[in-house]
Amino acid sequence: MKRKRMVLKAALGQIVRVRPQISPNIGFLRQLKEMEMASYGSSSLEVEELPKREKDRLALFEERKDQPTDQKFATTTAAAANEATSSKLLDHQDSLVVES
Repeated sequence: MKRKRMVLKAALGQIVRVRPQISPNIGFLRQLKEMEMASYGSSSLEVEELPKREKDRLALFEERKDQPTDQKFATTTAAAANEATSSKLLDHQDSLVVES
């Protein structure tokens, strides 16, 4: 997720479409959601546990044409996070006082 700058739902969706039988346990899924919150400030996956049946897991991650793709969401979210970080750095630089 970090290396590819993907949100959780996009990353899991990609994996589930290739190998539908995977189902991360609740604790690992919680850790992934926490990492996403720390990275992007929001969570893209609304469930606490993936569905038990493969067809239900696939349905959870199927892309619908009427919704924006997760990758677009990830790109705009990452850009917003980078902008916020840059803004904090600039604010911090403005508050520094140089004494001679």
